[in-house]
Amino acid sequence: MRFLALNLQAPLASFGGTTVDHYGITRLFPAASMLTGLLGNALGYQRSEAEKLMELQERLIFGAFYRETYPEQIRDYQTVQLRGETSWTTDGTRAERKGASGDSTHIRYRDYLTDLDLYVVLALTAAEKSPTLDNLVQALEQPARPLSLGRKTCLPSEPLLLPPALRFQEAATPAEAALNLARALPFRKREKEAEAKKYNRNVSPAIHLMRPALPAERALTDTRALPPAGLATITDERNWQGGFHGGSRQIVIEKLPINTESIEKEIPIGISGEPT
Repeated sequence: MRFLALNLQAPLASFGGTTVDHYGITRLFPAASMLTGLLGNALGYQRSEAEKLMELQERLIFGAFYRETYPEQIRDYQTVQLRGETSWTTDGTRAERKGASGDSTHIRYRDYLTDLDLYVVLALTAAEKSPTLDNLVQALEQPARPLSLGRKTCLPSEPLLLPPALRFQEAATPAEAALNLARALPFRKREKEAEAKKYNRNVSPAIHLMRPALPAERALTDTRALPPAGLATITDERNWQGGFHGGSRQIVIEKLPINTESIEKEIPIGISGEPT
């Protein structure tokens, strides 16, 4: 299987999770819906083209990883008067925003990831069908609209596409593609040594990976056996017709030494994805 490798870098990013009341949290890894929106935006899809967005989302197979450490998280306290306000949308028009709090000031909290440096490997099922990975490369080189990482204010600081020598990975699974890419990336000795000193960590290269759960791992949950550490069920697919999130899928978050010879040698970490 052919995987396209991306590098998401930004001062601020937000990978939305379940919002409760006024709290808009961020996950550590991008959702399927976030990547669908990002790629759909680059391709010039309109929000009203729900069938095209749904099909693109259903075709996505992806994993994502950090090198060594996760980004830090911050919480933004926001007050806003929504009634009567208008704001720009991605299609270049202005739309009115109506808050549920009437004329009162609306209070909310929004979480962000800081100094994001995340790698994504993604493939498309029915690889010959349009859009292909090559179509995605063309779209990301000259996107139809400005791209953002989770929220409109979170602009990437570097091109999303890696250099041509690293751009594609041949692999059987997202985990294998991620390991291949991690091994091929330049070893950032100075940054790694600084991180190791700051967090008192081993200097052995490693990545923190999120990938789809394998069938055997999903079966463990189905039989109610104790799941392996790092297995989680998330809701990150969007129903683009109705405009809401639904369904669920299982993912694994794990820490992998880059010099591991086989992906069978896995070192799971906490189910929330937090470093152990």
